Amino acid sequence: MRIFKCLILIICISTLPSCQILKDLINEKTDIPTQSEPRDLVCTPANNTDFNNSHEMIKDKRFDDDRIKSARRETKYLKCLTSEQIRIFAQLITFEDDRLSYAKFAYDHCADPKNYYSTMKPLFRFEDSKIELEKLVRRGR
Repeated sequence: MRIFKCLILIICISTLPSCQILKDLINEKTDIPTQSEPRDLVCTPANNTDFNNSHEMIKDKRFDDDRIKSARRETKYLKCLTSEQIRIFAQLITFEDDRLSYAKFAYDHCADPKNYYSTMKPLFRFEDSKIELEKLVRRGR
């Protein structure tokens, strides 16, 4: 698509400076966010390679306490994660109380806080946990 746009641009520039096609391309709006133009992000999330390396480190821990410590450490190290990345880390934690504690901690490192509640809510079975998560998101950073 970009090659096509470049060709049109070159043709327009070489033929008519006020070409209508050029104006349409310049004013074109797209509803699809690209990787290089994130929308509504409060920070730049970790890239896939770094995230996957951290995920493997957490997953390799034998005990839940070690996974919790590792998840917190890796979250701090990566600095910024999407709500989906945080959900993937949280799934590695067995007990709901610990999972909620991690979710509260990780919220400050979330790139897309608007999606946090809807992404994290399915991880919790107990209504009290869902209410705590909702309070956290409503309170904001």
